[in-house]
Amino acid sequence: MLFRSELERGTAQLIAEGLPGQPVVFTSFGDNRYGAGGTFDTNGILPDSRTAGDWGGIFLNMGSKASIDNAYIGFGGGQTPIEGGYSTFDVIEVHQGDLRLANSRIENNAATTATTDRTGRGTNAPATIFVRGAQPIIVGNDFRDNAGAVVSINTNSLIERVIADPGRSTGTISRYSQYDANYGPLVRNNRLTYASGLGATVGMVVRAEEITTETVWDDTDIVHVLTSEIVVQNFNAATGIRLQSDANASLVVKLLGANAGITAAGYALEIDDRIGGTVHIVGAPGYPVVMTSLTDDTVGASIDASGFPVTEIGRAHV
Repeated sequence: MLFRSELERGTAQLIAEGLPGQPVVFTSFGDNRYGAGGTFDTNGILPDSRTAGDWGGIFLNMGSKASIDNAYIGFGGGQTPIEGGYSTFDVIEVHQGDLRLANSRIENNAATTATTDRTGRGTNAPATIFVRGAQPIIVGNDFRDNAGAVVSINTNSLIERVIADPGRSTGTISRYSQYDANYGPLVRNNRLTYASGLGATVGMVVRAEEITTETVWDDTDIVHVLTSEIVVQNFNAATGIRLQSDANASLVVKLLGANAGITAAGYALEIDDRIGGTVHIVGAPGYPVVMTSLTDDTVGASIDASGFPVTEIGRAHV
């Protein structure tokens, strides 16, 4: 429970790239399924004693980089020491860092909310992957029975800049070139398998804030979840929000709460031709942008490990 891998500000780097069938493993001290040498019972306790939250997680500070490919990440999202005490961490947190997570299994991780800013590390929210001010590459992964949201990201991280998958840092590059036209974070081709009643949100929670840059929501493989108000004020150099489907899939946004939504606002200036906030919702023939209730289990965007559609997104209401 006391372990956390923290990449410090600047040039810190983590490369954890395994191979198919030979993953890099991050798991609980009590997980007797993995080990080396003559015994897998690392903690000397039988039977297996692994539980969600047994260790902290992988924390990317500003400017740091991590490339995780063909890995297993399980039973994290717990409490670890910080200066002057303890605090909780999501199993993966990216704070203005550079993350590529691909072809990995992430399962049975806890998710809690830190009660302080963790001595300058910033707050978090219950999620498997928490993102602030970053554009991670999250492709080809298998998420199973984690608590919280699959991804929690702030609105202004969804920038209107083309970001493609750079591929691995070691061995063959093995990049997902089919998504080279992607805007902002790349969250595609993941499998989401969650038990009913778990209390998780099987989607990408977009944390609302005032828009300060041009933003695009275009990841059609995962439901975007919104529970409060995004405000788009006067146009200033590059601001606004665009929700867009692609040519063969709908963008799905699910909302919950009296204030959940997107507001194109604006305020008077000393010039007569000022431009207010802009919101564009752009579907495609046969593939509209879908905006519906979080409790609407008739529509979804992802598939599970068996290839079935995932439509029950807000597990907390089950």
